[in-house]
Amino acid sequence: MQDCVYVGGFLNNGTNQYIQATDAGWRIVTPGTVEIQASDINANCDFKTSGDVIAGGISLKGHTQRCAVRRWFYRRASVTLLAVC
Repeated sequence: MQDCVYVGGFLNNGTNQYIQATDAGWRIVTPGTVEIQASDINANCDFKTSGDVIAGGISLKGHTQRCAVRRWFYRRASVTLLAVC
């Protein structure tokens, strides 16, 4: 690790949580939870996650869109079209 400050003893175990400044940006490593308290978060970037995203109690992975099926009749033949939600 370069550009870092470690405050600890020589006889302690290695650190398992840290914030690292890299050439590509910031890296936060923790076995626990990262909590951000703010009135707003403005992000001008893409978000990538290997886990689920939950907003307003709705899971992005577990949510299914429910749409009504619309039926259109054309020249005596019934054609079923799926609604765009």
